[in-house]
Amino acid sequence: MKIELRNICKSFNKKTNTIDNMNLTINDGEFVALLGPSGCGKSTTMLMIAGIYKPDRGEIYFDGQIVNDLEPKDRNIGMVFQSYALYPHMTVLDNIAFPLKQQKVPKEERIKRAKRAAEMVQLEHLLGRKPSELSGGQQQRVALARAIVKRPKVLLLDEPMSNLDARLKIEMREEISRIQRELGITTILVTHDQEEAMTMADRIAVMKEGQIIQYDTPMELYYNPKNYFIAQFIGTPPMNFLKGKLLNNQLHLPNSTVELD
Repeated sequence: MKIELRNICKSFNKKTNTIDNMNLTINDGEFVALLGPSGCGKSTTMLMIAGIYKPDRGEIYFDGQIVNDLEPKDRNIGMVFQSYALYPHMTVLDNIAFPLKQQKVPKEERIKRAKRAAEMVQLEHLLGRKPSELSGGQQQRVALARAIVKRPKVLLLDEPMSNLDARLKIEMREEISRIQRELGITTILVTHDQEEAMTMADRIAVMKEGQIIQYDTPMELYYNPKNYFIAQFIGTPPMNFLKGKLLNNQLHLPNSTVELD
């Protein structure tokens, strides 16, 4: 599914916009990351795409159709949260199958689809366990399987790996990337972790104070940052910066002069 945000504004008070005149296009089957520091508006953007928030101004399009007034349940999306949000009294199988039960899918069909989703995230041997009997990584896989079992056209990932340790983060990155490629599903990842964004996304929208500063491929962001903010935000360790003055095609630095071509 192709997603377009046109001139989107969203404010939670009268003084400032959380999202300020945003324009963003995500192509069908593309994996896009919304990357930026805390408070930049990336989660608000995702929640508007999901239909949980409604923009104050502007339009959101799914495959050319405006969805501003469409309820979240009618947008054909799957969502994975930072908190796993699993039902503690249900087994892994029942947790995965629950969205299908809500859709009144026949029991035999929903069990079949839930088992298939569990196989995709390599949990087929844990279907009878409760969430309390699983590791953090396994619980996140259950949440991912529950999101994809509905066969959504859009997958939304809201910092899904924030609660995992370093090794599990690497495993989940690989798992999510593999599943996204296998399903060919349009996917949006919200993260403040540039390593996640750089290793998983086809394109990255780097945000600051409610605006997209640069929207590009990981390598383009790394080698050709648009401005100082992108240059100091992308890269570990960050890019070096030197203060100087440009005079007559010469860069004058403290105690030195560099001739420019």
